[in-house]
Amino acid sequence: MTSHPTPETSSLIISTYNWPDALNLVLKSASIQSTQPDEIIIADDGSSEETCQLIKHWRPKLKPKLTHIWQEDDGFQLARIRNKAIAAASGDYIISIDGDMVLSPYFVEDHLNAAKPETFVQGGRVMIGPKMTRHMLKTEKIDLHFFSPDIGNRKNTLKIEALSRFLAKPETTSLVRIRGCNQAFWRQQLIAINGFNENIVGWGKEDSDLFTRLINAGYKRRNLKFGGLAYHLHHRQASRDNDQFNNSIFQAAIKNRTIKCENGIDKYL
Repeated sequence: MTSHPTPETSSLIISTYNWPDALNLVLKSASIQSTQPDEIIIADDGSSEETCQLIKHWRPKLKPKLTHIWQEDDGFQLARIRNKAIAAASGDYIISIDGDMVLSPYFVEDHLNAAKPETFVQGGRVMIGPKMTRHMLKTEKIDLHFFSPDIGNRKNTLKIEALSRFLAKPETTSLVRIRGCNQAFWRQQLIAINGFNENIVGWGKEDSDLFTRLINAGYKRRNLKFGGLAYHLHHRQASRDNDQFNNSIFQAAIKNRTIKCENGIDKYL
């Protein structure tokens, strides 16, 4: 159990782009959570009608309200669609995942128990290999565990509550191993720093820039290990063409101790 209050309301935001088969597994895993979020928001960076139909299929099957936030396909605009989803969210705590992350049954519960005022959370992932990914997409089976074949980061399949609480205690300002596929924040923190920087377009560094500005604002990072378990489906890497430019924005945020970005979430509030 946590020694501090858990959030009163929560929103699970799932980012996606044109991979409905993967999103189907993610929503299936969301449907069996031990603790349900108050709402689920699909942050859709321009997917086709197939994704829309999948969401319509799942809407009556899920206990939480399922909202589809969609924008025109204008290239990789993850920062923009995440901002739109956060602006639309009603929960005071935001759990953010990618649309290729299959959740363990205690994922949301673990994140809510890890929530602490003035901090934000970085979760981990289990890497699923291509063979197991194909099997899961074909069979729609999501019951993964320590002994499942074709997975990496195997220790990340273990749920150990006492160890998870111990490892989450340190509050850091670390900017290493930042992964946007499994994170959680108080919504008001994100509003305070004007959300994601939409000048970052294409793959890379939108999460690092966000973490930097949260830390510059005085918030601390906590790492959720041996809890908040999620399984990352294998896929081809996105283009890194904009990585150098995006990294320059991230480095400037460090150097200038930037808190609020100029091109952020405020336009949607």
